[in-house]
Amino acid sequence: MKAWRWYLAVGTVVLLSGPLWPVLIRQLVYAVTGLAALVAIVVGVRRNQPEHRLSWWLSGLGIACSIGAALAWGAEYALTGTIVFPTWKDALFFAAYPLIGGGLVTWIRRDPARPRWEGLVDAGI
Repeated sequence: MKAWRWYLAVGTVVLLSGPLWPVLIRQLVYAVTGLAALVAIVVGVRRNQPEHRLSWWLSGLGIACSIGAALAWGAEYALTGTIVFPTWKDALFFAAYPLIGGGLVTWIRRDPARPRWEGLVDAGI
């Protein structure tokens, strides 16, 4: 079986069963899963040298912010047993969204043969 299929299968199991796990294990597994996605992006960009890399790098940076926030959240919970909101770690979570969104939007390529809305729909999907 190809590596991406294994990654998809494991990711699906983690996504569906994760809410049933203890909090610290769940945060660690989510961080490891995010790290695997980040590694896949970096390796894929370096290996394939796509023409438009900005989309990938923005998405990867967003994932890195999310990983950092998840690890900080887990560390705070492990040390104190509580979660304080808002803190600096929340800024990492919030930063992840526009970065990943920017990655999606920059995937849109101008194609005079297609209406602009089709490209927006593709990026949204």
